[in-house]
Amino acid sequence: MSEIAIYNQKHHKANESFQMMLNAHPDKADVRTNKQANNSLYIPIATIERKLDELFNGLWQTTNFRWQVVANEVIGSIDLQVYHPSANVWVTRTGAASAMIQTRKGEPVAVESKYPNTLVKDFPHMKAECLKNAAKSLGVVFGRALNRGTEDEYQYLSETASATVEGIEKARELMQTAVLTEGERQKLDKRIGRATPETLKSIVEYLNTKHHNTKQNAPK
Repeated sequence: MSEIAIYNQKHHKANESFQMMLNAHPDKADVRTNKQANNSLYIPIATIERKLDELFNGLWQTTNFRWQVVANEVIGSIDLQVYHPSANVWVTRTGAASAMIQTRKGEPVAVESKYPNTLVKDFPHMKAECLKNAAKSLGVVFGRALNRGTEDEYQYLSETASATVEGIEKARELMQTAVLTEGERQKLDKRIGRATPETLKSIVEYLNTKHHNTKQNAPK
């Protein structure tokens, strides 16, 4: 293996390992419940900033903060930049959010009807939500999967490659003793070389039945 190939392999493995850290589930102690929003789950901004410090050694910043007022809401977006510790590049994620400006009861819903100084808390809240939204796109540890109802299962490249190699080896082994027509053999031989891990599982299951000469159509 060439020095370049070894270098790329090591860096890919390092990048993948760091991504696994980003996609770890957040600590239960870091997750809060918002009782005023249907008991939705969230991670406080202080915790998000702490995790950014820990994972990126303090090498993160926000830029290009943009905002505007629409009716009785202030909406905005912000760019979060982090320095990837293994890829050695700056990565940018954009987050967006809005916050309602509290207005006086019975008056038109407009910024002119806002309570005095309400933006002192509403505006920073919106900016914090922008940062939290941007951080979520970095990985599950920042709360990406909270409130989704389903849990994603991440398949990393090294795991996919390992499963593919194992599947191909098993399929080739079964092909040697399976009872197949020449047409079936040629068709499966072509498919095995470009199949995904899931397709290889189907092919292996099919080939196992052909050892008993069971009549069954080849997987499509």
